[in-house]
Amino acid sequence: MNFVNGVDVSDFQPNVDWAQVKSSGHSFGISKATQSTDNVQTTFAGNMSSMRANGMVAGAYHFLSWHTDPVAQAQHFLSVYKPQNGDLPPALDCEACDVSADAAIAQMAKFLQTVEPHLGGARMLLYMSYSFPSGNLNGGSDFSGHPLWVAAYNSDPTPPVPPPWQNVVMWQYTDALQVAGISGGVDGDRFVGTLADLKAFALKNLP
Repeated sequence: MNFVNGVDVSDFQPNVDWAQVKSSGHSFGISKATQSTDNVQTTFAGNMSSMRANGMVAGAYHFLSWHTDPVAQAQHFLSVYKPQNGDLPPALDCEACDVSADAAIAQMAKFLQTVEPHLGGARMLLYMSYSFPSGNLNGGSDFSGHPLWVAAYNSDPTPPVPPPWQNVVMWQYTDALQVAGISGGVDGDRFVGTLADLKAFALKNLP
């Protein structure tokens, strides 16, 4: 199985040197942009600009709040992140869920329906743990057509695939990766495929 290495970051990593990250063998990065309807990550704009400038495939994510209007959250995200051709499809971070499965499904669906018309036909990545679909989404079949970014920290040689998905696009395999250019541990990710596959997965057809 082929993998392309990357990392995901937030304000917890305040001074990333993306040139060093790229030189250390990481071809993509994903930066937290927003959370709820009021949080904007102070590092986001700089991260996106530097990743692109260093020839990396750049991505953005929103941390979903389960108790705030999802349409307003999506509009907030789009006010901060402007999709560009060559970026990864943006990701919706789904974790720490404390509402019913029906409420969670509705929350996610409304967010996706608001953002995806701006992605040139692409669907958002969904970030969640292996157990999240069964524990919080009545199995997850409502979203099985979306590309999955699974969080599963283990030493397995391949990513675990939660049903009903048949495969995962991206695997967050550790939260303690040591990378040149980043102080302390950081989330390590692997895109499942080749660098050409990664670039083909990126956004296209945007005006």
